[in-house]
Amino acid sequence: LHGYKLLDAEKFFYNFIFKSYEQSYRNLLVITGKGQSGEGKIRKSLHTWINKSKISKLVIFYTHASLKDGGNGAFYIRLRKNFK
Repeated sequence: LHGYKLLDAEKFFYNFIFKSYEQSYRNLLVITGKGQSGEGKIRKSLHTWINKSKISKLVIFYTHASLKDGGNGAFYIRLRKNFK
């Protein structure tokens, strides 16, 4: 999502989550970037996006990534199992 405008990032994020769930992917890495002075709009918005009802049902948990995977500028997201 790093480099996208906020509205485009939100649309891309939703599509990414739904497609990942449909393909039974469970462990995701989402790179938001940190933004200027750690105040990134996308990074701050991710929490709101995940907690919207259509997404929250698919996500078990999310947390900041380790430093090797992007630290505060990235998130691990764990999706529920898709019982096709």
